[in-house]
Amino acid sequence: MEIKKNHYAKLNSRAVAAQLLTEVITEKTHIETLLARVGHDKPFIQELCFGVLRYLPQLEFLAKKLLKKPFHDKDTDIHMLVLVGIYQLLYLDTAEFAAVNEGVTAAKQLKKVWAANLVNAVLRNFLRQKESLVKSIDTSLVAKYAHPHWLIEQLKQVWPNDWAKILVANNQHPPLTLRVNRQKISRADYLQKLAAANIDAVACHFSKDGIVIVKKEKGDPSPLPFILQRVQAVEGIEEPRRGNKITDLPGFMEGEVSVQDEAAQFAAELLELKPGLTVLDCCAAPGGKTCHILEVEPKLAKLIAVDNNAKRVERIHENLQRLNLSAEVIVDDVFCFAKATQNTQDTPKKFERILLDAPCSATGVIRRHPEIKTLRELSDIENLAAVQLKLLTTLWPLLKSNGILLYATCSIFPQENENVIEQFLNITADCKIKPITATWGYPAHYGRYCLPPETDGFYYAKLQKTS
Repeated sequence: MEIKKNHYAKLNSRAVAAQLLTEVITEKTHIETLLARVGHDKPFIQELCFGVLRYLPQLEFLAKKLLKKPFHDKDTDIHMLVLVGIYQLLYLDTAEFAAVNEGVTAAKQLKKVWAANLVNAVLRNFLRQKESLVKSIDTSLVAKYAHPHWLIEQLKQVWPNDWAKILVANNQHPPLTLRVNRQKISRADYLQKLAAANIDAVACHFSKDGIVIVKKEKGDPSPLPFILQRVQAVEGIEEPRRGNKITDLPGFMEGEVSVQDEAAQFAAELLELKPGLTVLDCCAAPGGKTCHILEVEPKLAKLIAVDNNAKRVERIHENLQRLNLSAEVIVDDVFCFAKATQNTQDTPKKFERILLDAPCSATGVIRRHPEIKTLRELSDIENLAAVQLKLLTTLWPLLKSNGILLYATCSIFPQENENVIEQFLNITADCKIKPITATWGYPAHYGRYCLPPETDGFYYAKLQKTS
């Protein structure tokens, strides 16, 4: 890690961004993992990376018009450098000379001196032809909406009345949504704290604990305007924002509030928690839902949180500590945990509640993780659906009679959601679906969806074990 940081310190921001983006494209790595290596000028590098990933299909469309021939695979870094330049000139208020000159310098720093003149020529040609190039974007659905063709077609098929607004929402910076810890402070009182700190916020429409920070305009004196800085959030990593760190929010370090999208906050309520219950939270990292469960019902008999990613499990411990909550946290593969649990006396053999936050295509949270557009393929959805069904069948024996298993994904495709539930119901005699009665989202044949832009894209289904 230190070697990487020292290496990046010798490069300008555009060169670092180009290298990070190259790794995302070639190694299929999530950008937040790579950004941990960056030391200097991190906010701007993050903005460049996220912006290019968000508009990648559109930027590729424009670059193709400006390049005589495509780059070789070994020169993906220069290709990314060109896209970084176009992104700045199209979407940021970067001075034109800075975007061009720093791009030329970056090519040299990447030890590809031959590319310096090419980068200069492409970016200057873009500036000369900018008006006509921008008009040409509307001639391509992929360029216009900045999504891969397969994803657009899937959304049009599944959500014929909503696909366009979902695509537009995916390209926007997501809202900063908070979850108030009801064990420490009421939502009304916390809203007053924010107002006293000159931070505009409103209560969420559906979640009892949710608050949305209102975006500030440039030049606003608020201590928490929209900033170029990624926020380490309970439910993942927030988008670049201009302003102070999330830890500067009133009461954050004291555990009064956490970051979590409103859709993710529905899980704790849907579990129908009561004192004395034993709860299993599977695929729990980074712990947002784990902590919310404990905030909603502090008198549980036991909560066990399981995840196979040791690094992300550290986040569960950090969040529990900050919120002064307690749970048994286990680093293990869910399949292995389920098998071991059935063969040991050390943990409960049966749970009254199970939350399965299943691994999925994450097509509902593209506005937070724009690299999903690049990392996902249509074939992934079928493969993930097979894993999801296997997880359900593996965990079902751990659920007590009359207990509830809440199935959740951040996918908005039926192949990973109601289709999986239907398959499971067809092969599981002692399972019935519990209807979700709510004012939020959209009902499906089984379960219920949330869609951007109202919230992140989510799916929930409640399964009950019959006697």
